[in-house]
Amino acid sequence: MSLKRSASFFLPALVVRIEEDGYEPQEVPIPTEIGKGRIVGAVFTLGLSLLWKPPTTLPDEVRLVLVPIRGPAVAADRPPAAASPASPGTSLEVRLGQLKALYEDGLITEQEYRRRRATMLEEF
Repeated sequence: MSLKRSASFFLPALVVRIEEDGYEPQEVPIPTEIGKGRIVGAVFTLGLSLLWKPPTTLPDEVRLVLVPIRGPAVAADRPPAAASPASPGTSLEVRLGQLKALYEDGLITEQEYRRRRATMLEEF
């Protein structure tokens, strides 16, 4: 996570960049709010507190939805489970089901799916 602040005259903007493995990086602007407590403090100090602190604050919580990366980028980071040799007790039907699930989730390409499926059927 990285922070980037771009200042404007009245309200400084805060942008947070979120980077997590397996998810698309996102830059999220954090909105500022007028702090009620800071306004009250400014009234009681005759505006002197505004010399040191702006009347704005950051929100308590910012919600963000991470979008998973699909396709070969994720498959390159970690090998799929079907790439490891199957245990002797694993049936062909289970192995083919796992391979199909990897293909449907976008973790392996169609060419890789067909090649591994053909290899499994030949071994059978």
